[in-house]
Amino acid sequence: MEEAVKLTSEADIFVVIGSSLNVYPAASLINFVSSKASLWLIDPNDVVSSASRNITIIKEGASEGVKTLTERLLSK
Repeated sequence: MEEAVKLTSEADIFVVIGSSLNVYPAASLINFVSSKASLWLIDPNDVVSSASRNITIIKEGASEGVKTLTERLLSK
């Protein structure tokens, strides 16, 4: 978990795919994302997060969601 936290805190983009954000300790990783990084969640279901920062949600399945994410990132 220490290595995951380190990598998370250094990321420019952090993407969670197919998670309800209810399985810990992995769900807690979003709390270590830098405030300068963009935070994305891809899941076709409604997801409630207690994170204190903005999460861009793509409400699609993993395959389509990753395509959408790629398009959005490339258009920036």
